[in-house]
Amino acid sequence: QTTMASAQFIDAADFDQKLLVVELHYTKPVTEGLKLRTTLCTSYGPSRRAIALIAPPMAADWPMLGPPDGNWGSKFGPDTPKKAVFQLGLADRALDGVDLQRVHRFFEVLQLIDERVCDFVFANQRDLSV
Repeated sequence: QTTMASAQFIDAADFDQKLLVVELHYTKPVTEGLKLRTTLCTSYGPSRRAIALIAPPMAADWPMLGPPDGNWGSKFGPDTPKKAVFQLGLADRALDGVDLQRVHRFFEVLQLIDERVCDFVFANQRDLSV
């Protein structure tokens, strides 16, 4: 069990994109005859620490239902609110006097991670035209 005391935190200003690790992991199937399971893993640093982001204080738009659950209450959506997936729209408006530079750096880190994962996926796609 990981406790807050054992977790290592770094400020977004100290985030080094060179330490971001994106790789594929393969797991053997439990049942005979099934294919290998491929998982895309994103970690940080040589010890491959898990990435968890804590946003600086910022204004948030009202929570909304996520894409698969946008039709909640219909026969195609989840039948109870506990099964619904909610999204929270973060805005770059300061809250409680926080410097907006921290907010902008947080979004830059998210963008760096997103671009690195997309580049990795693009570089490792199979050529389907063969």
